[in-house]
Amino acid sequence: MESRFAVDGMLGSLARKLRIYGFDTLYDTSLDDDQLIRLAHTRQLILLTSDKELFARALRAGIQSILLTEENDARRLVTIFRTLKVSSGNIDAEKSRCASCNGELSTINRSDLKVSLPDTVLKRHEQFYLCKNCSKVYWKGGHWRRLESLGREVSKSLEQT
Repeated sequence: MESRFAVDGMLGSLARKLRIYGFDTLYDTSLDDDQLIRLAHTRQLILLTSDKELFARALRAGIQSILLTEENDARRLVTIFRTLKVSSGNIDAEKSRCASCNGELSTINRSDLKVSLPDTVLKRHEQFYLCKNCSKVYWKGGHWRRLESLGREVSKSLEQT
């Protein structure tokens, strides 16, 4: 079974990256610690937190949890992937989820888009990704190059085990 996560409210940037990696990731800043623990338990999610008290409570409740004390997302991803024995930090756009709502993405051609995008984006890209849940549209632009760089950094760190 693919790993699924519940991420505490202090790690929003990490939650978005996990979604881009394709992991089903619950992230909701309106949830308090009790609700987060309850959801992680009932949905069998791995709790990711930088809060030592929340981590200890989750472990006492029998919830698989990872305490993240690193200062940036690349290092946090390495810790998560090492813990779960994920061997590569490469990102596959075909497996990505919506960074905003966690919805599944489908591939869509430029000619099939029903939303308005800047002309420069439409001229540079043929393939897009559409969220089946919130209809947000993604493409491999400058942000994607930064994500690929992150993936290479994470992969390089994973190789140094």
